[in-house]
Amino acid sequence: YKANRATISAYEAEEENADAVAEVKASADLAADIETMESTYSANETDIKTANAAIKADALYDVNKGSYDLDTDDYTALAEALKTKAQTAVADNSGYYNSDAVRVNGEDSEIELNGAIFTSSSNNYSINGLSITATGVTEGEGITITTATDVDGIYDKVKDFLTQYNEVVNYLQTQYNADSAKGYDPLTDEEKSEMTDKQVEKWEQKVKDALLRRDSTIGNIMNVMSNAMSKSYEINGKKYSLSNFGINTLGYLYASANERNAYHIDGDADDSYTSANKDKLKAAIAEDPDTVIELLKDVTDGLYKSLDKQMKSSSLRSAYTIYNDKEMKSEYSDYTKTIKTWETRITEMENRYYKQFAAMEKALANMQANSSSLTGLLGQ
Repeated sequence: YKANRATISAYEAEEENADAVAEVKASADLAADIETMESTYSANETDIKTANAAIKADALYDVNKGSYDLDTDDYTALAEALKTKAQTAVADNSGYYNSDAVRVNGEDSEIELNGAIFTSSSNNYSINGLSITATGVTEGEGITITTATDVDGIYDKVKDFLTQYNEVVNYLQTQYNADSAKGYDPLTDEEKSEMTDKQVEKWEQKVKDALLRRDSTIGNIMNVMSNAMSKSYEINGKKYSLSNFGINTLGYLYASANERNAYHIDGDADDSYTSANKDKLKAAIAEDPDTVIELLKDVTDGLYKSLDKQMKSSSLRSAYTIYNDKEMKSEYSDYTKTIKTWETRITEMENRYYKQFAAMEKALANMQANSSSLTGLLGQ
């Protein structure tokens, strides 16, 4: 069978007679398990090669088509002969051949979890964070699934959130508390020419670093963020805050100048400030993970809503803009109009003065001419 299939493939590639090859394949594809049938057909390899050689010898080459004109009857006869030999050869070994074998189409697997039906093209399911593998039919029997809280997973998510929050609030505080740039006025071209490139760069960087110093918008944003993080939220009739789970700021006396709004977790092995404290957060997650998760959801939701309210559009600025862009645009427009008005007035004044001076020059010229004529008449 294996040798015959190889020969068919060779004919298919060489002579491009797809119809004849397809018929042989259809007749020869009787075995349900090719790997098993290969061992049975190997005994008939010599006969198969002889039959294939005879068929190839009988094939007539069509010059016009440029291919072999294969005799389909020969292939059909070969397939029938192979089928008969295969059935005869395996008749004595029922372990390799079953004439009653039928094809059964696969179906999606199906499980019922807490009254809900789930289906899958495989035996694997992922439902509400659970990974379930169906290994057999239960025939109506109930199965109990026991789950454990991923304490470390929840703890890491809380820690990641606080790390990102701290990065934002520390950056804002650094900008707000920047050193004063008093005396560092923008340089003129003449001043720049008297300085080195390095000196100019340092000077301009000093000015840039102080651009947001004591900026009122940044100050308001930090206050909003601080209030949202420190407030209490009601969960199942009880008030909770981050401090209930050992999450606090270090306070004004212990925190660095630009890290006073940053939060630290008691017992965090990576935090040199609080690593020695009792780890309340992990204990709370192990005991009541739902409350911890709900609090974090309330905190993040409150933080988002507070920031959204603070950064809404106003008559002076667009939404989520820390400077009064609308006011600046309006002032720019007013300044442009004022400049244009004054340019028009100056042009009109220049034209008037030009006319006056022209008239004066003309009058003086006339006076000079008249004076010369009078002098001539008087003989002087």
